[in-house]
Amino acid sequence: KENEILNSITEKNDYYKIVKAHNWIVDNLEYNMQESSDNANIYGALKNKTVVCEGYARLFKSLMDKMNIPCVLVSGEGIDIDTGSRENHAWNYVQINEKWYAVDCTWDDPVIVGNGKIGNNTKYKYFLRGNEYMAKDHILSGQFTEGGQVYTYPELSATDY
Repeated sequence: KENEILNSITEKNDYYKIVKAHNWIVDNLEYNMQESSDNANIYGALKNKTVVCEGYARLFKSLMDKMNIPCVLVSGEGIDIDTGSRENHAWNYVQINEKWYAVDCTWDDPVIVGNGKIGNNTKYKYFLRGNEYMAKDHILSGQFTEGGQVYTYPELSATDY
């Protein structure tokens, strides 16, 4: 399935490759919090098409890796701006034109009730964003497991792409 996705991305420009991978993930995956052994991995994303944020981020990273576009998986917390509540969250940083930008496919894929469609303002709300935008509701941790190694992430561009 991953090769099928990659074969559908025929663009030569890295920006458009990133757009196509992002769009495939947002258009084809569904957020699912039910307990599952494949809820946070690439297999769950490709086979079941239902995952949590980590599954979205792992598939995005895998696609970027296979297209030779530098990308890292980011661990931290997402903050609900309205309520201030926090929860563990995963997203990505991707490098384009020598700078790093954030991509959060999960938050670009809102849960829609009924047959509604998402508009581009929502679909690209967290696409190639700089630190000024992301720091409002995404807090870096760099630590995937309690007591584990703390990772240092590339420096995110201050501004959006």
